[in-house]
Amino acid sequence: AYATVRRTSEFGLRMALGAAPGKVGRMVLREALLLVTAGVILGLPLAIGAATVLGVWGLTRPVSAQVETFPVQASTSLPTARGVLTFYVTRSHSVLTVAGVPTPATPGQLPNVYEIWLIPSNGGPKPVAFLSPSPSGGDWTAVVSGDLRGYRTLAATIEPPGGEAKPTGPEIFSIPLS
Repeated sequence: AYATVRRTSEFGLRMALGAAPGKVGRMVLREALLLVTAGVILGLPLAIGAATVLGVWGLTRPVSAQVETFPVQASTSLPTARGVLTFYVTRSHSVLTVAGVPTPATPGQLPNVYEIWLIPSNGGPKPVAFLSPSPSGGDWTAVVSGDLRGYRTLAATIEPPGGEAKPTGPEIFSIPLS
């Protein structure tokens, strides 16, 4: 449109010299079609070449989602706990979803928290997350970042607000990771 407006005086001169308005319109359309055709002819091979180069370098290959799931094992202190831990191996993070877990009660104080621990084959537990209640109620969730391989168990305990450096409360569930 901008180029056509700039050429208005040229079109007027052509029509003054006897060119039919339809012929001038066809000329404008022909020139526009020529530019579009040239863009496609040059752009398509360049786009295919760029996609090929990026594919060779591994930038466009889809990453297969390798997923492992582990069931929650309730403890005697909270036998109603049930759920699943979904470990996304290629992304090195996990999502824990648990049901049958009430809000930890502490009358007159801030509520206790459910703290999540990774327990290695040797060494002490490592605090990694807190369970959060779902806005719709019922389920609790936590995201655990990092690779679970090298740990033998994931466990949850009831801890004071803010959590603890080492487990102090009762275990409410565990998940064997092997």
